[in-house]
Amino acid sequence: MQEAFSDETLMNFALGVPLQRIKWPKLEALGIEVIVRRDDLVHTRLSGNKFYKLFYNLQKAVGKTLLSFGGAYSNHIHALAAAGNEYGFNTVGIIRGERPKQLSPTLVDALAWGMRLHFVSRKVYQQKESIAFINQLYDQFGDIYIVPEGGANLLGVKGCQAIVKATESRESFDAICLACGTGSTLAGVASALNPDKKAYGISVLKGYDCLSDDVASFMRRVLISQGREDFVAEKLKLKHKGTEEGCVGIGKQSSPEYQNWEVVSRFHGGGYAKLSDELLTFINRFESHASFVIEPVYTAKLFWAIETMACEGLWSRGTRLVAVHSGGLQGRRGFTMKQLSV
Repeated sequence: MQEAFSDETLMNFALGVPLQRIKWPKLEALGIEVIVRRDDLVHTRLSGNKFYKLFYNLQKAVGKTLLSFGGAYSNHIHALAAAGNEYGFNTVGIIRGERPKQLSPTLVDALAWGMRLHFVSRKVYQQKESIAFINQLYDQFGDIYIVPEGGANLLGVKGCQAIVKATESRESFDAICLACGTGSTLAGVASALNPDKKAYGISVLKGYDCLSDDVASFMRRVLISQGREDFVAEKLKLKHKGTEEGCVGIGKQSSPEYQNWEVVSRFHGGGYAKLSDELLTFINRFESHASFVIEPVYTAKLFWAIETMACEGLWSRGTRLVAVHSGGLQGRRGFTMKQLSV
């Protein structure tokens, strides 16, 4: 089983991801080339960045029951259930909210793949990181290995380093762009990125202004854990501090910008999993010329941000960008047919 989760195995998966040049009229007119890293195709069942975030967690969890947390349409819960079914783990999903009369398609899949679904109220769910609640989970479910919501831990960050390592070995580029929720994928990419390149993380969250601090914390911890203390100062060197010091929550005017990575927070589209008319219009237009589909929660906001920032003049003619398609297409089922063609 351990051989299934070796460093070599992970890199082979990462190297097998297609790097696709796409037709994008607006960016072509600006002289900007975009290469899409199709991580939605990294694995037949575990889509996108969730594959990388789970990989080393699966390695550590061999012999135990996997347990994690998420909502009714969680990409993470979907991927965890698929991983359990694929590699022979028992799985438990702690699901936010009371059990509905009809399960979401995500949870129907998870149940079919053998995941035990345990629904808790939103109030109880907010306590998921408390010692008392964690102890209850051990008492109830036995010998478990707990993966944080979204796969956001140091092993998840370590797994995401393979995304940029595999890309740099195959293509020359100037910047890499990806969508951000917890910031752990960005931390993995930025911590492994060559210093002459820049990573842009497009936040999908509204009103959460601590994401840069979360990314910096993940990066500091993973670099130290890998014996790369000498890189900490370089990777966390500020280009500017933002308009306010520290993480102050809602109301902060701009995020700090680091030398070779940055969180961009103005493309949330109204908030997590919100689909505005503007974003829907963009999705329909983008998919009319791209040869693949995107989804409203993460990837649509990523490509919308890239187009907008390019049109604003952020990148000069001749720039080559990599855009990470982080999967999550199963989440399209959470939107009505009138909103998206599923």
